[in-house]
Formats: sequence, C-alpha cells, structure tokens
Amino acid sequence: MEKKYPNHKSSELRQLIRNTEDTDQLHNLLSDLWEETSNEKLHEYDEVTVKQNILKAIVPPKRTHTQPYTPTSSFRSKNNIRKVVVGASLVLSIMVAYFFIAPGSHQSNQLPAQADIVKATAKGFRSTIILRDGSKVTLNAETKITYDPGYGITNRNISLDGEAFFEVAKNKDLPFVVTSRNLSTVALGTSFNVRDYKCEKLASISLFTGSVEVSTLDSTKHSKDSSLVLYPNEQAEFNKRSNNLTKNTMDREKTAAWREEKLYIENQPLKEIVKMLERWYDVDIDIEGDSSAKELYYKGTGIFERQSLEMVLSTIGYSMGFESQINEDQILIKLNDQLPMEKLKTDTPMK
Repeated sequence: MEKKYPNHKSSELRQLIRNTEDTDQLHNLLSDLWEETSNEKLHEYDEVTVKQNILKAIVPPKRTHTQPYTPTSSFRSKNNIRKVVVGASLVLSIMVAYFFIAPGSHQSNQLPAQADIVKATAKGFRSTIILRDGSKVTLNAETKITYDPGYGITNRNISLDGEAFFEVAKNKDLPFVVTSRNLSTVALGTSFNVRDYKCEKLASISLFTGSVEVSTLDSTKHSKDSSLVLYPNEQAEFNKRSNNLTKNTMDREKTAAWREEKLYIENQPLKEIVKMLERWYDVDIDIEGDSSAKELYYKGTGIFERQSLEMVLSTIGYSMGFESQINEDQILIKLNDQLPMEKLKTDTPMK
C-alpha cells in the first residue's frame, strides 16, 4: 500500500488554514508534507514555486485596517475558509493534480517529461498497490509492473513481468490493458490473475469476474496473432514452446492460493518446485546428483499455508525420496540412495 502522510499533519494543516496569520508555520508544514510524500518524482520539481502557488490558491490575503468589517464580509471569509478546509487533507493531491498535471495553467513552470513508474517485489515478498483510478494490484514475489505518468488520465496501460492479481475499477472510456511477456489482456472493469514468469513454459490469464480479451504477442513484432474472450472461472493458457493459446476451466483455489499465502504444489517436476520455493522463500536451492535428479516428479497435490521452508521440504522430500540440508539461505537437496523409478518423469528442460 502506498504511503500516506500522517493524519496529525492533515489536522494541523486545517488549524493553520483557519488561522492564516501564521504563514511561516504553514510554509514549514508544507515543507514537511513535501518531504513525506511517497511520489518519488515530486522532488524533481521546484518546491518553493509550488508552495507559493499553493499558498496563493488556499490562503486569502490578510485584511488590512482600512477594510471595513461587516457581518457579510465575515461570513464570506469564514465560508471561503470552510471550503478550503474541506480540501485541506488532500493538499498533496492538489499539488500533483493542479500544479503538475495541468501544465497549460502554469505556462511559466513547464516541467520535464516524467519517466515511467515502476513497482516491484523481490523474492520472498508480496505487496498491494492502489493505482490512481482506484484499481488494485497485488504483486506476487519477484514481480514488476511498469506504467507511465499518464495512467488513469490518458491511458490505463500496464506492463507486467511475473504474476499479479488485478481488481480493475470501471471506466468505459479507458480500457485497462496488461501486457506481459507473451500476452495482452484488455478489460473494462473486472478481476483477473496474470502469470507470466520468464522461466516457466506456460503463461496464463485466469478470470474471476467480468470479461477480458486475451491476445498473444509476436516476440519480434509485438503484433497480435491469436485471441480469445474469457468469462468468469475460465483460464487462457499459452504454451511458450508450441505457441498455442487455449481456453479451459480455471482452478479457482489453485489460482487464488498465493494471495492467501498458500503454497500450492500439484503434479510438478522437482526443478519447477525448486524455482517456486526459491521465489517464495528468497533462498537458493541446489540439487545434488546427475541430471536425472532434476526430473524427479511430485505426484498429487500439496497445499502449505504459512508453513516454514523446513516443513515444506520435509513433507515433499518424504514423498519424492530426497533429504534436504539447510544452511541459512543456502539449501542442498540430496537424493536418497534407492530412488524408485516411478518417481521420475521425463520432461524437457526450459531453454
């Protein structure tokens, strides 16, 4: 969740606006708010000019002794301040939206073009982001999304590398477009999961609500070569080896497991499980033995909810026929001497 400035700052700002005689203190508070904002691009702008513009917009001029005092002028003054107070808690939003987004209103303060915005999670971490339009994005471990500063105003385009769950706010005028390594997904207002890790042979789009259009991308031309429409509880899978896009029924429990902090393992070779565990726990895992050891195959379904890595390795190791040694963040998997042949399954490794 993006950082917000503390509530006591907002309350203090309201009090200062009611008593605008102390403009020096108001300047200081705006400086504090400026430093606390989570917008990493904000500090590239001229802080002094922005504060002066804000003060001109929200602080009425001081009443001189020559100005007549009447109940009417007092009422108007209080009424104006009341209107200001309503928006005071959004002062940082005003700073961004009014002084940055509308450059035509401040021709003397033209700002340089902003770079793309990047949000990312490392191995072992997951996070949730609320976008400008109210859409919510939950990032799985080792995932990155990228979008430009015009998101929510001129477009709703997002690039994804990894896995994320999108809860899209409705906006019929701006389609929500997610482009991953191999797929493009277009939605208006819906919720869906996108999984497209570089190291995995399958990419998938799983729909929870609404409808989406899924298209494949040509890796050299970035042009659409096939597409289909998904409805709730449907899933599109793209095989990166055969370049085939297919539709099937979504396994809702499996797809939602990572957002519920559940590790879901089902009918997978050991090498895929190892990559999953490395990403989930932020560790490095080595497999001791010849190449056939990596083709060890886990049959069945295992669901681990907030379990330690030791517990997960012990459980699947008993089933698959291996032992593990853990030394801080370095793990070694050692196969048992007598490995049953039925636990092996041929599977061509990813290039």
